[in-house]
Amino acid sequence: MNGVDILNQLLEAFNHSRSALTAIGDPSRQAIIAAMTAAGCHNGQRVGDLTKAVNLSRPTVSHHIKLLREAGMVRLEKVGTKHYYYLTMADKLDDMTQLLATLKEALKH
Repeated sequence: MNGVDILNQLLEAFNHSRSALTAIGDPSRQAIIAAMTAAGCHNGQRVGDLTKAVNLSRPTVSHHIKLLREAGMVRLEKVGTKHYYYLTMADKLDDMTQLLATLKEALKH
């Protein structure tokens, strides 16, 4: 594989991972993801629960949840008037795993 092929592979891998990398790049979003994971990935979390877990204000948690949703890392489920948020990061983690594998391979050359 030549340098141009490696460059193109890396750029494509970065492009696929961009939204996820941006989403997890913020310490507050990292804390929210960690809190959601600690609570159990299959257990929906409400903003109030996350507010207590990460010690951030409700508007701040809502803002970060919105960004995580836009990045495809969290999904919303409405039950009556209650909103539950679930981690849906599997595809994004696959993209980041591919990015890391591509980087690792490029470093060998």
